[in-house]
Amino acid sequence: MKLKFAEKFDVFHYPTIFIGTVTFISIFLSWKLGVHSLSNYFDSTPERLRDITYPIWSTSPWQQHGFFVYLTNEDFINRIAYTGHTPFYAMLMWPVVLISKTIGVPHKAIGALLPILLLSAVLVRIAKSQQEKLKISGNSASTLLFATAIMFLMTSPFYWISLTKFNFDNALYYIIGPLLLLSYEMASTKKRKLDLWASALFIFFISPLVLSMLGLAVAVYSFFLAPEEEKKHTRYWGSAFLGVGMMGFSLTRAWANLLGLSSSSSSWAFRSGLDGDTTYFQNVFQAVFAPYYPRKLLPIAIVFIITYMAYRLMNSKNKNTEKNDLDIKLLFFGLLSTYAITLLLWPQAVSIHPYLYDMFFIFPAYIAILLLCTSNANWNRISVFFMFLALCFGVQSNLIFISQVANCPMCSN
Repeated sequence: MKLKFAEKFDVFHYPTIFIGTVTFISIFLSWKLGVHSLSNYFDSTPERLRDITYPIWSTSPWQQHGFFVYLTNEDFINRIAYTGHTPFYAMLMWPVVLISKTIGVPHKAIGALLPILLLSAVLVRIAKSQQEKLKISGNSASTLLFATAIMFLMTSPFYWISLTKFNFDNALYYIIGPLLLLSYEMASTKKRKLDLWASALFIFFISPLVLSMLGLAVAVYSFFLAPEEEKKHTRYWGSAFLGVGMMGFSLTRAWANLLGLSSSSSSWAFRSGLDGDTTYFQNVFQAVFAPYYPRKLLPIAIVFIITYMAYRLMNSKNKNTEKNDLDIKLLFFGLLSTYAITLLLWPQAVSIHPYLYDMFFIFPAYIAILLLCTSNANWNRISVFFMFLALCFGVQSNLIFISQVANCPMCSN
């Protein structure tokens, strides 16, 4: 299924242009159909970074605020800081708020654009490294499927609704791209150590607890699933990330204690449900299927249905294909680590922040679709046709859901 233009245009010789263009189209459609409206609607809602923390930073010496986030002005007066965000992340978000004031664009809009641009850059980086392996070059069907699969990811309603309606200041969305790159580099047989350590360092500064969760997941993988020749390496990465992440988490608390600040962050007992409070959380099944803030299950189901279709239609049945240079199990262990361990240790957080954690739950499915849609250049036409229809349906469903939430921002969606 080749066209003349496709024979001359090798997508992975120009991944920045190709993926950047698809990302721009996805952002434009999401923006016009609801993201802009949602960010404007909630721009007047009091927000702890823009309206409390940064005014405190602007009027107080750093020795008093310590570059921590504060939930109320009274908390600052009483020396109570929110230590759920690292000072580095809080400093990183300050320019976002300053830029939004300068150009007159809602800070939630800018805050939503940055993580998806970072994810797009990671996809470009991975595409360049897989240039020889991805079966897409010169094939119009593969190019079309790849573009539509990226658009399906980039229009995800969980991402846009969470950042514009609920979780503007949550650091986890900035982790998605680096977490993908770090998991990919660990799973690759040709590791690029600069990319691996750069992504690990970024996660360390933004959310060291996520690095610890990744390390724990990799350690579990090394004991139970890793091939014998890979056990040494995976145990090294697992123990290193677990230890360094816990050190970063402890340093944040130690810095607060050094400045004489107490913490307003939720306790372990509260987040885990072990305090017995049933206001926000009753059990793990409730947290996943009927969270405290209601959301529809259909958009999640659509993602997994399309993933299953991609597996059935796009997965190569040729047993003589070349050996994959990716450890797929390790890749998906890394991608699922944040959601799985949070659900295991702090299920109440999943119940309170469904849109936030749903994205981490379905993100591996999006990546599986991308991998499957670039795994072969010789599919039959019927498979390509139905896969393309499924992806178009997924993109349409995403945009419809975003527009519905934008039309009624305060409804339960």
